[in-house]
Amino acid sequence: MTILENCDYYIRLIPLPGSVGGVLTPNDDGSYSMYLNDKHFGEMLLDDYMHEYEHILNCDFDAGKCIREIERERFKKGA
Repeated sequence: MTILENCDYYIRLIPLPGSVGGVLTPNDDGSYSMYLNDKHFGEMLLDDYMHEYEHILNCDFDAGKCIREIERERFKKGA
């Protein structure tokens, strides 16, 4: 189910393991697909969205780092 479509990114609620808030993938056209956990709601869903959106704002896919390193750095900053 798509909850928002924009020229820059697409958001979909999908079944994910409970501990996974979301996944972000780049698309060939320069846009992004954001998949959020359909079991999360309210503030938790908003936090998941903000976390994934920050990956877009920080150009994390252009950083040349693996996702574990990016997440570790983000965790250290408290974001």
